[in-house]
Amino acid sequence: MWQKGVKKTIFTLATDGWAPEITELSFPLLKRYADKIGADFYVIKDRKFPNWPITYEKMQVYQLAQEMENDWNIYIDADALIHPETPDFTAYLPKDTVAHVGTDKAQIRWK
Repeated sequence: MWQKGVKKTIFTLATDGWAPEITELSFPLLKRYADKIGADFYVIKDRKFPNWPITYEKMQVYQLAQEMENDWNIYIDADALIHPETPDFTAYLPKDTVAHVGTDKAQIRWK
C-alpha cells in the first residue's frame, strides 16, 4: 500500500563493515521492504558519536530525517529479517505513533 507523495526512509546501522555475513542476508530483505512501501533505504555507516556506545549512532536518524525532509522515519536493526509480506505500517499508524518491541525474550528462546 504505497502512499503517493509521502517521503519515507528506512534507516539501519552498520558501521565499519559490521557483520557482512549477516547483512548479506538481511539487507536484501530490508531493501525489498523499502521498495514495497515506497521508501528509501539508508545505512548509517559512519560514526558521529565515537565517545558513546555504538548503539548511540542510531540517534543520527534525527538529523538525517530533518535533512531528508521525511514524513516517516523507520529504524530497523541491521540483523532483522523482514518477511516479504510485511505490511506497510505507515498506511495504518498515525504519524504521531512510535512502535517498538517492548521486550525480547531471546535469552530464553535460544540455547
